[in-house]
Amino acid sequence: MYNHISGIILSGGKSSRMGQNKSFLRYGSENAIERTYKLMKDMFDEVLLITNQPELFEYIHVPIFNDLLTGFGPLSGIHSGLVHSHNNLNFVISCDMPFVTPQLIDFITNYPSLNDIIIAKADGYLQQLCGIYTKNLIKPIEKAMLKGKNEENREQEQKQRKCNLHSLINNFGATIIDAEKEYPAYFKELFYNVNTIDDYKYALSRLH
Repeated sequence: MYNHISGIILSGGKSSRMGQNKSFLRYGSENAIERTYKLMKDMFDEVLLITNQPELFEYIHVPIFNDLLTGFGPLSGIHSGLVHSHNNLNFVISCDMPFVTPQLIDFITNYPSLNDIIIAKADGYLQQLCGIYTKNLIKPIEKAMLKGKNEENREQEQKQRKCNLHSLINNFGATIIDAEKEYPAYFKELFYNVNTIDDYKYALSRLH
């Protein structure tokens, strides 16, 4: 167990494509949020849950925090997690990634890097919601968010494009792991993200 790294679970998505809250999709005897919490609690001494619906998750008995600056998607959740955690190093994960393993978390966490972001790339995509983020990012994130909020003449979509996770990674620098080449236990569903009912059905079929 890591006592110098905090685990941050994000459960702030609107689940618009799913039609229901993805956190409560069932995988056997556990739902998605319970499954993710168990995974993280076995890995990290401190685990936080970031959500704007805290009343739904009180039964888990995990420290729960809202977004402090809203309107910027997962970046808002990461920012709140970094502010509230007690460690400089933080492993961030979305609750809708049912195939993430303890071994993968270990691999990313111990990957040699001095950068403030360590994430993987797989299947042609940056896996932004499964990786290391440090507290050094708090001020740059806040600066970008507040700049977006103050640009009154811009449409909301334009603000978010200029203040999102991709922008943070591109502008601040990150260590990008080529998971398909570097992670020995890689398989194609490893970073699979459940966004639709069909995604959920596929995940169930593969897990079983």
